[in-house]
Amino acid sequence: MKNTSSNLWRLGLLSATVCGMLAGTGCSAQSTDTRQKSESQGLATSAANSSAPKAGEAAAKAEPEKPKIAPALPALEGAHFSVFDLLVNRPLAHRIAFADRAPTLLVDANTPDFMRYIHGNHTKDWMLGTTLDKQTAAAIKARNASLWLPTLRPDVEQQLRLKVFNPAQWQNTLTVKVNGQALEPASLAEGWQEVTITVPADSKVRGDSQIDLSFSNMGRINGQLSGGAIAWVALGAALPDEAAAAEKAPAEGDAEDKGAKQDEVADSAAQAGSGSAGGGEGATPAPDEEEAEEAVEAVSMAAAALEKHSSMPLAQDKLTLDAETGMAWYIWVPKKGQLSLDLHAPEECGVELELYIEDPAAKTGVKKATSVARNLVKARGTEQKTAIDLSEWSEQIARVELRGSDGCDAGEQVEIREASLVMPGERPAVPTGVKPPERIIMWVIDTLRADYLPLGFETDVQAPNLVKLAEEGAYFTTAYVQGNESRTSHAALFTGQYPSRNGLVGKGILHPRHYLFSEAVQDHGYKTAIHVANGYVSKNGGFAQGWNHYVNNLREGWGIKGEDIARHGLDWAKKNSEDPFLLYLGTIDPHVTYRAHKGITELYDTKPYSGRYGRYISGQDLGAIKGGRAVSERDKERIINLYKGEITYNDQAFGELRAGLEEAGLWEGTMVIVTSDHGEEFWEHGSVGHGHNVHQELVNVPLIVYYPPLINKNSVVTAGVDVIDVYPTILDALGAKRPDDLQGKSVIPLTHHVQGDYPEPAVATQYKIHYAMQMKQWKLYLKRGTYELYDRNADPLELKNVAEQHPLASRWTLDSMGYFRAHRERWNKETWGVASNLKPGFVDHISAE
Repeated sequence: MKNTSSNLWRLGLLSATVCGMLAGTGCSAQSTDTRQKSESQGLATSAANSSAPKAGEAAAKAEPEKPKIAPALPALEGAHFSVFDLLVNRPLAHRIAFADRAPTLLVDANTPDFMRYIHGNHTKDWMLGTTLDKQTAAAIKARNASLWLPTLRPDVEQQLRLKVFNPAQWQNTLTVKVNGQALEPASLAEGWQEVTITVPADSKVRGDSQIDLSFSNMGRINGQLSGGAIAWVALGAALPDEAAAAEKAPAEGDAEDKGAKQDEVADSAAQAGSGSAGGGEGATPAPDEEEAEEAVEAVSMAAAALEKHSSMPLAQDKLTLDAETGMAWYIWVPKKGQLSLDLHAPEECGVELELYIEDPAAKTGVKKATSVARNLVKARGTEQKTAIDLSEWSEQIARVELRGSDGCDAGEQVEIREASLVMPGERPAVPTGVKPPERIIMWVIDTLRADYLPLGFETDVQAPNLVKLAEEGAYFTTAYVQGNESRTSHAALFTGQYPSRNGLVGKGILHPRHYLFSEAVQDHGYKTAIHVANGYVSKNGGFAQGWNHYVNNLREGWGIKGEDIARHGLDWAKKNSEDPFLLYLGTIDPHVTYRAHKGITELYDTKPYSGRYGRYISGQDLGAIKGGRAVSERDKERIINLYKGEITYNDQAFGELRAGLEEAGLWEGTMVIVTSDHGEEFWEHGSVGHGHNVHQELVNVPLIVYYPPLINKNSVVTAGVDVIDVYPTILDALGAKRPDDLQGKSVIPLTHHVQGDYPEPAVATQYKIHYAMQMKQWKLYLKRGTYELYDRNADPLELKNVAEQHPLASRWTLDSMGYFRAHRERWNKETWGVASNLKPGFVDHISAE
């Protein structure tokens, strides 16, 4: 190594005041891969020295031997394609400051990524971008607020450091809780100051921790009562006492700067308030001469640390690191995945990677999986490419930390121009030159939850016609609605926008300004027709725009059963068979009233029943049960079996529609989309019906897309999608222009797995209060001021919150949800990317708000 340990401590202390000094947590030995590289590089040096000719040999040799060069760094072999670009996804990464390999998380309250640490400002507890004494900060409304911070080394004693502004003109005390455990309170002086709070090793710190801030008093910030504001937060391992004492001593040769440092104290104190307020009473007394020197040194170190990190702005291109600065990403490791790197650095300088994975057996839930250093090989230039094999941890969530390696001299930097998770092979492609569909039919099944269809779920429900369609097209296992009741969900479907954008959240109507998918298809030269049995999808509700033929069957008395909808739709299709058309058929059979169907209900309800729900259960009945009416276990069985029978009945109606279209010669060349507006609960979480949470039974609905020329048979897509994606999918199939205000994206590329099956999120909302996001099996449920995490593989009913046991999965989903929630009104999945995998230009988009 080219750095001495004392140099590392010295350089590391540049981040001390901001980042909280870190204990030597035990530097792991270099991996075999690293040792081999060191030995190979040493071979090059010895070979070069031994190649010099000895005295008297020059005449005997016509030409001197060429020095041997160590082997090149391991690199990719064969074709690979990127599924996750770490540089493009730098907004999802976390800033780290290192001291002798011990990392400190640095959170800047003035950057856009701060949103990830406050759940996207879900409860609007924070006043962001507030300027106080020329310092921009995040101010707290009232007395209390929370942050959720990843803890990089939770198994050692931590220090929490904050730069805090106290607006109160009297005594104010900051109390911090970590996962509910109160720490030593800190008394605050008026104005700005740095606060250091020790988090004991036996505390409740875990891989991802909730930090609650509470102020005893308040002052005024921008006219709002506030306990205080923060400019930055740092959480990391505490500096060992002996190292701290050694570093407090003035460095040799600094004596001549003593007077200048003392002159800076007044200025630094004016900006930093009373300095550290580590729990003592009242304001910190003025420092004497020795303390003044140390205080100025601390201020200068803080400035240097801030400058170093500010040199890594929130960007999406090349990244420059040194041995004291790093970044950490929470990722999903793909099958046969490797990390491909393009490094530009002085020879023998490079990067060090540390990979952490979840380990339920570990106290903190996290363990180090590997550590790999890749230094540029001597005599092979200052630009070298390499790859690190991560396939051993395929299909796991991991934290990847990158920093400049210990092979870099003081002041040397490594510039990373590529850092991508890649998979072997050529990227799959979407077929081109495909003829647009002549007809589009949408079969929307009201109140159908996904797990009651035998498509990737274990159920006794029979739906052979829908299963056949899925086997001939593509089925999406995780498709979320953007509202858990009819009005909000249909508005999202018709506009291609999240509720926060289209403005219809539970109540209200769609404003005429919205350009509905019916209008877009109509303007592309297609006739449009709708028969819908849901009373909310009405003319008065704003849903009648863009239809050549509009009928709300419920309101106009046309019959609302599935067979009625199918018959009316088929009649219209035959009459308009000469023209390209879009036909929307909104059925309502699984919605209450659940009715018994002879020959169908008996498939599920096989035991005698003499209760009140023999023929049907009405909406009023279900509402009474939701309100507390007692029902027996046998009643519950009957109600669920009536619901199952309605699904089978609806499937038969769809089969009749298909048969009629085939007979009329209208099936071939037709694109078919089947989905639902929301699901239904049957006591999984203590209630029935819908509209009251974002658990899976209410928000995960079927989505089937069928169009053989464009979509392969039996394509099963596990990436999360949203029902707002239906609108842009139709336009994609037509080759029609996409409106600028759409927020969804076409799902057709996902049916060809062009993203290499890297996880994408499905997002659901309930009235801007509850949010759900699922990626792979991990389901995040964000509530007001808290969150829950569910492992749906182990717990499909979402009954056990496992956030504490799975800190990496928690942080992986929280990073994405924080960004989405903060920018949900403008998010555009087509141009911004999805919240778990961003596109270039994302920073420009969010910065333009």
